Amino acid sequence: MSISATNFISSSSLEAWMEQKTDDLYGSLRGAMDTSNDRADAEKALNKIKADLVDAGKSGAEPSAIRKEMQDAIDKYKDEFPAVADALQPKLNILNDRITASHTPVTSGYWQDSHKGRVWVAQSPPVPPAKITTDDAKDWGVAIGDAVDGLGKDDQLGMINIQEFNSQINQTKQIASALLDSMDKSTNAIIGHIS
Repeated sequence: MSISATNFISSSSLEAWMEQKTDDLYGSLRGAMDTSNDRADAEKALNKIKADLVDAGKSGAEPSAIRKEMQDAIDKYKDEFPAVADALQPKLNILNDRITASHTPVTSGYWQDSHKGRVWVAQSPPVPPAKITTDDAKDWGVAIGDAVDGLGKDDQLGMINIQEFNSQINQTKQIASALLDSMDKSTNAIIGHIS
């Protein structure tokens, strides 16, 4: 009795295929999960900036800390999530201009003698200190909120990708398991016919 095996695949070849296939899928899954985590961090950073803007608008506090927050968020997320820079950069430019103007010394004026000695009399009024108004906080908060909403929608799509990678991993394992089970049954049947 002769047995010919034409389309034979060894269990070790099948296991190697499954390992390679699942390694690729796990790598894609890991990348998608990392992106989702980074996106959540970007949303948190934007929400904090938005809340800090509201607080600064109410208190009239000097905006240097918020300026730093904005710059840090842009630097951290601009490559992976351009929407962060799109939402923050125009506001940061306005803050930078205000802060620069508020720190610019008055250069035009003249010296005048008075009973206290010579005093400098400015010819142009001093620039008021930089601040964020309640209108700024409201308007900027809308733009930042839109960016957060956009990131949230992207995250929903990312979760669909994560589910798809999980499904493909499970399908690959099921196929490999079914093939290994079939091979085992075939081997046992052949051995049973031989004995």
